[in-house]
Amino acid sequence: MQANPYQRIEIFFYSLAAGQILFAAITYFFFLDSGEKSDIPQLLYVVPVALIACMGAAYFMNNKLRETAPDQKEEAAKLSHYKSRVILRGALMEGANLLAIVAALITGDVTFFFLFLIGFSVFFYFRPSRYELEQDYQLVA
Repeated sequence: MQANPYQRIEIFFYSLAAGQILFAAITYFFFLDSGEKSDIPQLLYVVPVALIACMGAAYFMNNKLRETAPDQKEEAAKLSHYKSRVILRGALMEGANLLAIVAALITGDVTFFFLFLIGFSVFFYFRPSRYELEQDYQLVA
């Protein structure tokens, strides 16, 4: 049985989420306490700034794309537009989250995992929802 277009969007989103969690878990449990770590104090500033910038960009871009949602006429175009919104906001947050995990991997500082958790909660806030799809695109799912 083939998934409907909305289910494909959900599958895509949850696979991105699973990849982030898996990478964070592997980094935390296998690499955090082993090996030599680098001391890069700039990361304590760069990662939070990048996280906040990506949160703002995801929110702003999502709202800008939401404004153009009523312009889509056909159902396939509406689904494609919504898929683009989900990919854009997910990619922005995933980039910041991966930066936090890599910073933790490089430095061995657990603080970056807290930043990852904040970023991941925002990533999850932007998850696709049928309600959003129905409201923004006047679709009946």
